[in-house]
Amino acid sequence: MRSHHSKDGFVLAFALVMLAIATIVLGGLYTLVSMTARQSIIYEGRNTCRLAAQSAIEYVKPAIEKKFQDAIGGTEVKIGPRSSTAYSWFNLPNGGTTLGSSRAYYTLPSTNIVINGCEVKLQFGPCRQVDNTSSAIVSLIARARRLNPNGTVSTSVIEELFRFGTGRSKVFDYAYFVNNYGWFKGSGNTANGDVRANGNMYLDANCTINGYVYAAYNQELGVRGTVQNYGKMDSRSAYWSSSKTSTQSRPTSPTSNGGVTWAGGYEAPVSAATTADLRGRIVDNSSDAKYNSDDRERGIVMPWIGDLDQYVEYSREMGGTLSGGIRYSMNTDGTVVQKQNDTINAHFDGAGPSGDATLSDRGSIVLEGTAANPIRINGPVVIDSDVVIKGYVTGQGTIYSGRNIHIVGNIQYKNPPSWRHPDSNPEATAKANSTKDLVGFAAKGNIVLGDASNSSIFTSTIKSYLSTQPYVQQYACDNSDKNIGYPRSIEYGYTRNESKFCGDYTQVDGGSLVTTTTKKETQTTTTPVYNSKTRKWENKTTTTEITKNVFTDSHTRHYYNSVVHNSLLKSLYSANGSGFLITKIDGVLYNNHGTFGMIGNCTINGSLVCRNEGIQYSSQFNINHDIRLREDSAEGIDNKVGMPLGAAAPGVISWHELPESVTFATF
Repeated sequence: MRSHHSKDGFVLAFALVMLAIATIVLGGLYTLVSMTARQSIIYEGRNTCRLAAQSAIEYVKPAIEKKFQDAIGGTEVKIGPRSSTAYSWFNLPNGGTTLGSSRAYYTLPSTNIVINGCEVKLQFGPCRQVDNTSSAIVSLIARARRLNPNGTVSTSVIEELFRFGTGRSKVFDYAYFVNNYGWFKGSGNTANGDVRANGNMYLDANCTINGYVYAAYNQELGVRGTVQNYGKMDSRSAYWSSSKTSTQSRPTSPTSNGGVTWAGGYEAPVSAATTADLRGRIVDNSSDAKYNSDDRERGIVMPWIGDLDQYVEYSREMGGTLSGGIRYSMNTDGTVVQKQNDTINAHFDGAGPSGDATLSDRGSIVLEGTAANPIRINGPVVIDSDVVIKGYVTGQGTIYSGRNIHIVGNIQYKNPPSWRHPDSNPEATAKANSTKDLVGFAAKGNIVLGDASNSSIFTSTIKSYLSTQPYVQQYACDNSDKNIGYPRSIEYGYTRNESKFCGDYTQVDGGSLVTTTTKKETQTTTTPVYNSKTRKWENKTTTTEITKNVFTDSHTRHYYNSVVHNSLLKSLYSANGSGFLITKIDGVLYNNHGTFGMIGNCTINGSLVCRNEGIQYSSQFNINHDIRLREDSAEGIDNKVGMPLGAAAPGVISWHELPESVTFATF
């Protein structure tokens, strides 16, 4: 028989054991929850640090890019693939806080950057050159630390590698880019692409701009970067059906109803309301606050075509060739002579159309391409002096002129790119366009459209565009342009050195052009005469004075003139017909100074980039931007065409997170 009290003791003991177990379990759960919460806070803090570190990297990249632009923007960029001019700026730090040289170096912030409660420290890691190019792989490391609310510390260290260096200049991202004063006056103007000025931009209220419009503050000219009027924009359906939209107009984005979004395509407004929203991207720095602030729109550096020897070296490295077409010359009696163009390998500096290598047209060339015999370009080719050109062209490359390029007739691609409107298969279109013709025309002087032998056009009809503000103002020039009169100098025949270009393209530039003059010569002839007295044949000498045409140099050359004989230019231009004779230009027009002249109802398919623009058209002037020029475009192609380069936007190579334990001298 068991005692009742013993049973009560067992129950109590059991309860105590269960309580102990519960306490242990609850303690374990509490510890687990506490540790989990702690780790969660640390993990969330690490995420915050990771974002802060990335934000710091994104913060300094534009500053590095700006310093690089400052270092190379005022001088020529050596563009050869094995050149070191641009690359050497990076100075290849193997860790540290400074990148670059030549007084335009960039130093990382010496104090921690605080982002979202995180203290971020930055440092450059090891950098290296990219396989004999003017680019570098830059390592940028960011360490972010954060004190969490519970007293724990979170840390994240990330490294981003990005490519920095030169690339095709961003000025070619635009249908129309003017470094000084940009203007679209007249309702007949249409740009199917973005337009931009490093200065003020005037748009006619009735012009059509199917793209964005930008104007930028220009310290040299002292202008705010204002946009006057906004022009019109086509809807997507109107763009597809417009008579101003040709097969060489860029596609829309999306490419069709329900189609894919296409980088570089036209973002058409859906309605009048969205037109204002799209136009909201216009940069208008008209207010004093905007004018004086650091967040104003910065101009895009327009690179100079500098020392021509560098481009010759580049052309040789790239194996550039120019062949095909007809090459013209002229006899002293005015007869125009034509022959098959010999292949030019990278560089031409021989006798010009006069045939006399001692005259001022040395290094110049006059070419015409036909449908059956087009001018063929492959890569960059340098012509020492003027290029006079018209007709069919084919290939992918750039013709560099040491002075002016004179377009005396239509320039037409043999195999042009084509875009459908709408396009249900843009990828196939892009693939087909990648091999189509793309030709650049790049002049150290000017690109002159029309008949440069007709001086009245330049000294009367379009004089105001070439010699008065706001169209032309004084501006600093690249030192290598002094040999073609920019700015005028004692070395080039003037009484004083000018610090800036005079701002008047109708002035003489100090150089020479080929002309014809008459030369009197004494001609002696000897004829046999029978002397009846001596009964012998004797020689009789007769002296006569004759007039002979000869080529010579004339020192009356203006900025708009060619070094080539005016009669040859007039012959090629007048062969087109009469009136406004240029109606189509396929190609990319680029120069150090101005593009001007007279054209008809003309369309440019490519891009128009210059420091000053003075074009008069008859009733319509259209520009279709070639989106293959944009590196960020879905159809962007590499720079094997050899166009002028600038500081390229940094491209990310890789991103990865480093161990928290990694140590650096500056941390």
